[in-house]
Amino acid sequence: MSRRVSLCAALFLIASLTPAVSSAASEQSLSLSAGVSTTYNSNFLEYSDNQIDRFKAGTNALRFSLESTDDVIFSPGVSLQWELDQGSGRKHALRAHWDGDFHGSNPGADYRSYSARWTESFGGGRRFAVGYGRMDHFFVRQLRDEDLPVLLGDARWQRAEFDQDAITASWRQDVGKDMNLGLAYRYEKRDYNAAFVERSSKNNQGVVTLGFDKLPNRGEIELSAGYRQSKADADDGDGIAGDDDDVSYHGILAGANGRMQLSRSKALRWTGDLGVDLATRSYDSDRSAAIDPFHVGRNDMLIGFEAGVRASWKRWDARVFGRLENNNADLGTGASPTSDSGSYSKQMVGLELSWSGDLWKSAKSN
Repeated sequence: MSRRVSLCAALFLIASLTPAVSSAASEQSLSLSAGVSTTYNSNFLEYSDNQIDRFKAGTNALRFSLESTDDVIFSPGVSLQWELDQGSGRKHALRAHWDGDFHGSNPGADYRSYSARWTESFGGGRRFAVGYGRMDHFFVRQLRDEDLPVLLGDARWQRAEFDQDAITASWRQDVGKDMNLGLAYRYEKRDYNAAFVERSSKNNQGVVTLGFDKLPNRGEIELSAGYRQSKADADDGDGIAGDDDDVSYHGILAGANGRMQLSRSKALRWTGDLGVDLATRSYDSDRSAAIDPFHVGRNDMLIGFEAGVRASWKRWDARVFGRLENNNADLGTGASPTSDSGSYSKQMVGLELSWSGDLWKSAKSN
């Protein structure tokens, strides 16, 4: 294809995606959303009970490199969104978002992320969105680098972290009078630091949701089911084949979430929410148990429960929430849980505050 033909095709594609001038009234707006949450997490790195006991004993400080296994986490976030509303349900929106986690006692676990999303809305409750997100230096925990000499002892335990790029796409539409159907796909690429490059992975996830709205007291219920597959590199590039951990896995996702208005006055509205989610992981390591004892034959099941109460006043929202999470890991080989994630439980309680409003809005035009 010649350069001229390629240019014409590109211009045609851009023109077809550019919002058309509608004969109906249309308006543009630029809005800002800002929020902050403070959360107490009893086990933010998801250590097993045995690992927590070892940390408290203080005999293996290099294995943890932490001040505490619990922490208070401060999480600010801000979003900027441009929207063009052409009427009759036709909208175009572009949203940019930034957020971060900042730990009170363990600043080495801080991270930041940013994302952008384009959304096209159509009549009949139909909506399509695509997005990209980036997360830098996410701290997993201290892990043992098997390539270092055994004589180094606990000094073999090194910081494990990764950078993540994610691409998302979703479709939502009304089905029937009071239901909606959603489809979502997510692709992730995780790049670990040099000591643990064998854990770098590509992840694919698909989720189907079925929502029921217009329930009594402005209630809504959403059911979800999905599948996730993670394929790890399982090779650190040292030229020795099959001597590294393989953290590849596959598993199902499921969840049910609901919300309902509890009370409403002229200025203040109270809403309650409740949710449960489940995720399984079946590890796909084809190594021998002697080389990869923590993943060969391993199966995990995670169950989480969350409840919250939200108060809405004008452009302000405040939500108090609590979450219980338990992960049961069957290592399958009787491996010690002291060097990799095993069974764990954690509790979280927190407060979220947010504000949203228009920075600018155009007059309606035909």
